[in-house]
Amino acid sequence: MVARPSFSPEYAIILRHEIKYSDHPIDEHVKSDKWVVEFVKAKKPIWRWKELGGGRMKLDIQVTMEVTRKRAEVTREFAQVISKAWEAALEQTRYSDSDYGGCDGETYQFCYFNLFGEAWSPEGGIPRMITDLGHLLGDLAKQDHASRDELVTKCVTLANKITADAGKLKQAGGRQPPARVESK
Repeated sequence: MVARPSFSPEYAIILRHEIKYSDHPIDEHVKSDKWVVEFVKAKKPIWRWKELGGGRMKLDIQVTMEVTRKRAEVTREFAQVISKAWEAALEQTRYSDSDYGGCDGETYQFCYFNLFGEAWSPEGGIPRMITDLGHLLGDLAKQDHASRDELVTKCVTLANKITADAGKLKQAGGRQPPARVESK
């Protein structure tokens, strides 16, 4: 999940499988195999608008290596539950005919292999749940080891709910509603 808040630095939540192999070219074997949740936040905003004069602006993306990183190792089983929820949610992604973006919200982008989705300040449903799951995963990466058990339980519970709700939508032939409903 990549988050682009309107007025603060961007951040990402990454679930990654890290495999390291031995250095021996003939007897190559797995030396290390682990799953990691990582929280990465830019120290300064990356997406900025640059004033060109005459009321015109252009997007000025600032590439940076100045980031804060926090990470936590997780079990393979935990990673599978989270991945299944991410995939189920993104399989239900539908794009709205309306533009729900705004100036003072937060844009979230999601990716799972070849599935992609985006939500702007989601208020409910699967878009809100997957965003909440991303935030819980970020909290998990930032916590010390002793405080992680409760967050792991919350993540698994929410991931299972996302998977179940997305499965119900799929079986019913339904479509996920847009991430944000226009106010009347």
